[in-house]
Amino acid sequence: MTGVHPVAVEGSGDVARVDVYVRPAGSKDLGVHVGGASAAPYQIGWSTLTVPNQLTVDLYAEATSASGQKAQSVPVSVKVSHGGTPNLNYLIAISYPGTSVAGASTGTSRRPELNPALVQAPAGPLKTPLPLTTTLNAQATSRVNDLEWGWAPVDGADGYGIFLSTASAAGPFSRQRSQQASTTPGEQGFATTVQGQAGDVYHGTVTTIKGSAESGLSNTDSATILPEPALASPAEAQSVSDGRPILTWTPTPGAVAYLYYVYNQNPSTSRPRAVWTNYPEAQTELSAVYPSSRDALPSGTYYWRVAAVSFDAQRKADSFSFSPVRTFRVP
Repeated sequence: MTGVHPVAVEGSGDVARVDVYVRPAGSKDLGVHVGGASAAPYQIGWSTLTVPNQLTVDLYAEATSASGQKAQSVPVSVKVSHGGTPNLNYLIAISYPGTSVAGASTGTSRRPELNPALVQAPAGPLKTPLPLTTTLNAQATSRVNDLEWGWAPVDGADGYGIFLSTASAAGPFSRQRSQQASTTPGEQGFATTVQGQAGDVYHGTVTTIKGSAESGLSNTDSATILPEPALASPAEAQSVSDGRPILTWTPTPGAVAYLYYVYNQNPSTSRPRAVWTNYPEAQTELSAVYPSSRDALPSGTYYWRVAAVSFDAQRKADSFSFSPVRTFRVP
């Protein structure tokens, strides 16, 4: 189903108003208000272009009597289908500290280098993560939360509209930006910073713009802000006498795997390459032992951090949360 469709509702008895809503199939939320009518025949126009492509939704009516009593109809499931929309490859949430090493405030820290498309899920079935709860919203440090959209280019597109919902996969969606199509071949993208907290869920979608015409919404993808990972050992500035550190951390609610990074320069103020990391192969283990096959780390100060990762049903990484940076010393 696509385009604008009339939705007819039969009302009898003491009906003063009928309102129509749409919500993701199976949801019990109120949903997105499509429209209403105060007199028979109760017919409302519904534009499916405001619903993401290929999403199955429940359409239902709510009748209100003159005395204010309400009753809902049995929902009708509809699968929305648009032509000419982009294919949204991903929406990804990336959370990282707004403070630097050992809690010393530096304002907004440098965004960690990361190519989400390269990150690989651990082999085998993914474990069930610890549940996210509202008590996790208070973080130990101030956090910066970024959202990234990535989509395949559409032939002949002049630009794209980028949309976001904090309510549900069915919307309502607000336009974040309209941008020109990139002249660089390959995937199109957009990123923005949101004032979110751990556990917040976001739903993204995009449109194609050709001249003055704009397509319906593309397929949607969702991402959840993960809590800040908690590092265990080594402690801040701890000495690792043999140059072979053992890194440990505690489970992060919502995460199923982890990446770890060790640098010989402060990654909050520079762009060093990791001298030891498992990126891009995420692991489920909560520790990392420096390999005996490698030469020990030479004397100096080292910086390390961990990223908690979640994956979607297709085993694509969809959320990352970086810990604060901690140091250890090799004498």
